Amino acid sequence: MRLALVCLLAVGCSSVTFLPRKPTLLDRPSLPGSVDSAAPAIAATMPTAGGVVTPRVIVPTEARLTNGIRVIMLEEHSFPLVALGVVLARGEVDAPPGAFDLFMRSLTSGSDLIAPKALHRTLYEYGTRVEVSARKEESHVEAQFLAPLLADVVRMVVPTFATPTFDSEELDKLLDERRRAASRNRDEPGARAVRELYKLLYPAGHPYAQFLEDSPAPLANVTVDTVRAMRSFVGADDVSVVVTGDFTPARLLPLLEQALHTLKPGATASKTLDAAQPPLAAHVLAIDHPHDTQARLALGFLGVKLDDPDYVPLYCLARFIGADAKASLRVEHGLTYGALGTMYMMRMPAPVEITAAVNVAGVGQALRDTFGALNKFQTLESDFSQLERAKSSILSNWPDTFETVTASMRSLATLAAFGLPADTWIKWRAVVQNLTADDLVRVAKKYLDKSKAQLVVLGDVARFKADIDALGIAEVEVRSAH
Repeated sequence: MRLALVCLLAVGCSSVTFLPRKPTLLDRPSLPGSVDSAAPAIAATMPTAGGVVTPRVIVPTEARLTNGIRVIMLEEHSFPLVALGVVLARGEVDAPPGAFDLFMRSLTSGSDLIAPKALHRTLYEYGTRVEVSARKEESHVEAQFLAPLLADVVRMVVPTFATPTFDSEELDKLLDERRRAASRNRDEPGARAVRELYKLLYPAGHPYAQFLEDSPAPLANVTVDTVRAMRSFVGADDVSVVVTGDFTPARLLPLLEQALHTLKPGATASKTLDAAQPPLAAHVLAIDHPHDTQARLALGFLGVKLDDPDYVPLYCLARFIGADAKASLRVEHGLTYGALGTMYMMRMPAPVEITAAVNVAGVGQALRDTFGALNKFQTLESDFSQLERAKSSILSNWPDTFETVTASMRSLATLAAFGLPADTWIKWRAVVQNLTADDLVRVAKKYLDKSKAQLVVLGDVARFKADIDALGIAEVEVRSAH
């Protein structure tokens, strides 16, 4: 039966007819369930409790371009995506705060082959995601795109390292974006706490203790000539390319040769940094932000360089402490969604960081739990029965699990940035698998001495200072957040 609706309009009459909706697949009843007697029980397919899960390990391949540029490749043809990264083995330590990030963004905004506006417009039309990152010791530009676009994206993105244009109009836009980003991030509580932690761990004036968020002054006089002067930082001897996804080396390598053949070795030497020494005494900094209902915690110790034999055990220990604190804070006390323990890869001794965001009334409990987790790993009397499961958790999330093409590319970019062999993750995996309780106790005693702990707590100080005092870590220094 038809239903008709007639609408009288000022310009005439028209009618709209509604027909009965046709049934779709979703409207059909489900088929009766059935049981396959030959299929294994679900329980038989699950890993045993406490066992170490061994993820798939893939070894990338390598090549060298004619000018010596290293190319690390990982083919994965199961999905038509490619992730490409051009890596520069230097970063913010080579310039005043914020300046190297600005240089990287200006460098990668155009080349002799394509102007900035055309580059941005075409990448957008291609649905290509491009990100630029400048860190303390390494920088890169990365792109993710559909595999059929490989040739076009390589021709647009990669040559910016060989023939950059440093467009003045583009630089003005980048300067404005960078200043606004620094202003937004200046008072973000978590980032503020970590910045203050780095200032406690490294001496005043050290590049690791300098941040654009503290003062926009370094960008006040930046001009096109300023960024052009940093062009000497880029050479074939400190540039690498990493590519993962649906491609073949036979197609990729000629494209890279064409895009980078004019880039020669001879980059200006990277800045030499003074060795950082561990703090001699504990320090507690409370940053007062009245009326906050949440507090940010950042606890740190000075760790080791990435090439130190203790790097992997100490990294794992940081992860274990973070996971142990998280279990207590979240499950037992409901004070936070999580706590994180980590140590980043650096050529300088890197901080061991344990960070968390907690209800302001629970700061004392959070610190007791965090230091309790730390103390747990400093004595063999502690319960290490869950060590194998903890190791399994790290191994299942180690960089060479390669869950996505972009994650794979970033894992390989880390190796390229620090000049590490392509099988580094596999070698480090073996170290993790062989870790013992004795190893954890040794590095805990050596590097995580409570008498040298550096602690930053940001929040309403009046509500938690007494709790910190009761822990007896050190006399509390109080500063205003403003």
